[in-house]
Amino acid sequence: MEEPFDQAMNNALEYTTNYTFDLAGNRLKKAVDKESDSDIDEETTYLYDAADRLLEENQEIGPEDRRTVYSWGTNGNATHPTSKTVTTSYDGSTPSVAEAAHFTYDLRGRLQQSQELASRFKSKCVVNKWEQDTEKLVDK
Repeated sequence: MEEPFDQAMNNALEYTTNYTFDLAGNRLKKAVDKESDSDIDEETTYLYDAADRLLEENQEIGPEDRRTVYSWGTNGNATHPTSKTVTTSYDGSTPSVAEAAHFTYDLRGRLQQSQELASRFKSKCVVNKWEQDTEKLVDK
């Protein structure tokens, strides 16, 4: 599927994005051509498990490679991600952790806590907790 963006007033804003999907409707690839010159400037590929849950997202944006890995719960939490780790590398350098987070859910599958771990961009761990009231999510 192709999605062109045409800005009549400013040619610098024109770009084309191409998407590839599998038979289940999962996005397999996203390719962005920023100048609509048939040269791919950004490419993202996606990997899923047998249950169609996103496992990996790999981006190539110029000299930067960015890999996001998701972990999923088992049993009652099989539909919610339990962790997310993003690593980046530049010009083929050794990847380093740019961000990492863990998520916990209550027995009904509602988000209870997110924990953003210290990484290259964060000097400390940040924990966010929520509790459910009858109407909305309440930040603790």
